Amino acid sequence: MSATTTRRVPIIGVTAAWADTSRASSLSRSGDILYGESGYLKHIENAGGAPLLLSFLRDDSAIQSAVRTLAGLLLTGGEDVHPRRYGQELLYESCIISELRDEFEFRFVPEFLRTGKPVLAICRGLQLVNVVLGGTLIQDLPAQTGIVHHAQQAPFNRAVHSVQLREDSRLARSLKSTIVSVNSTHHQAAERVGESLREVGRSEEGVIEALEHESHPYLVAVQWHPERFGVEQNSHHLLFEDFVRACSEMEASASG
Repeated sequence: MSATTTRRVPIIGVTAAWADTSRASSLSRSGDILYGESGYLKHIENAGGAPLLLSFLRDDSAIQSAVRTLAGLLLTGGEDVHPRRYGQELLYESCIISELRDEFEFRFVPEFLRTGKPVLAICRGLQLVNVVLGGTLIQDLPAQTGIVHHAQQAPFNRAVHSVQLREDSRLARSLKSTIVSVNSTHHQAAERVGESLREVGRSEEGVIEALEHESHPYLVAVQWHPERFGVEQNSHHLLFEDFVRACSEMEASASG
């Protein structure tokens, strides 16, 4: 009998979103819940990875263990980063904040970035990485800029505007185009770009839609939601394939 060889699958951490009882009373009787949208998980698995939803870890040892174990990190969309994290007052009632999520992610993400392992950041994820690295955010696009179409209504798997990507960006290479049609469900955006980040994509109105790190082996951040598109719809699945491939290659290199 021949031995069966098992392909090594990279374990990729996926940050959870938060919902309070008033938003999720039909799902939980115990108060707050953490959840992950299935699109993130399906795209990671379809690309060859094993998604692992992360709880809001508080213990330092648990955080360090997770950082060591994971081959990559997907920072998902969801609640707004509290403005105090970038030195501002909370100005708008449109902001939905999870202090618990902020507390975890502002501890976990810097630790993970130091490893050099791949990070893909989506929507809130882009804003989070920008703030972690010293950047600031526009708290409410309609109120501060007059731009309103960036908060589209359902269905969310349709494109509503385009993004121009820099030709020399990893995003343009992975998506095989410098112009990408995207959905849009955000009311905030990056304002001052964080240290060592460079903007690699903007919308027609000039809103920052994509960031990459200048020296990190793989840190790609997008403001739209590629996980809400199906594989058959467009090229957004190529972003997840590039990310998971980077996780696999780096893990294989580290293991010798």
